[in-house]
Amino acid sequence: MPRKKPTMRRDTDFHARPAYLLAELPTTFGITSRSGWYRFARDGQLRVRQMGPRKKVVLHDDLMAFLKNLPPACETSEAAKGGAR
Repeated sequence: MPRKKPTMRRDTDFHARPAYLLAELPTTFGITSRSGWYRFARDGQLRVRQMGPRKKVVLHDDLMAFLKNLPPACETSEAAKGGAR
């Protein structure tokens, strides 16, 4: 009986993935737009590797290091919410 070829599912847990396409990071993490991720790479904040002529990938360890170094999300103040003046 022939062995079944393993396939990678698109909805796999991101902790198990060794690398991510740069183009899919905005939909996976929802932090910023696609151009924002490319800006992080251009500025040297995110390490990106070229795979072939078109694909750019980010390794899991590099992505986790980048996410750790992001500033914490700031809470909206009462004045910004329109409560206190």
